Amino acid sequence: MSGLPNGNGSYTCASHSYRGAWRQGLRHGLGATTYSNGDVHTGAYVDDVRHGEGVMVWTATGRVYAGQYMRGARHGTGKMTFPNGDKYVGDWNQGQRTGHGLYLFSNGNKYDKLIVSHSSRTSGENCNLRCLEYCMLFLN
Repeated sequence: MSGLPNGNGSYTCASHSYRGAWRQGLRHGLGATTYSNGDVHTGAYVDDVRHGEGVMVWTATGRVYAGQYMRGARHGTGKMTFPNGDKYVGDWNQGQRTGHGLYLFSNGNKYDKLIVSHSSRTSGENCNLRCLEYCMLFLN
């Protein structure tokens, strides 16, 4: 026996507490981490990082992300809800909104087939999301 946590259990330290599945001393499987600032992540872990389906709640800002993670970053399909009621539902790549998505404004306006690129800006089709949000408020 290695003395490392295996199975289900909980752990608390100064920066966070965790309750859920463990494998060889690492968060592995389903669990919930509550951080010292009140933020909470509930979902799947692999080798101590977020990986698979999960929900992250940032209590100070009121943002909520529900969707897929890969190696600790939002990656795949997910939904981000903002404190003002706006929502982005769509593709994520290494923590950034990218690809196809639907931005739903709290006033009922929406923008579909959003293509966002956070790298090269050589094409006129790529747009900064903040710019898009600002422009769409006036176009709709």
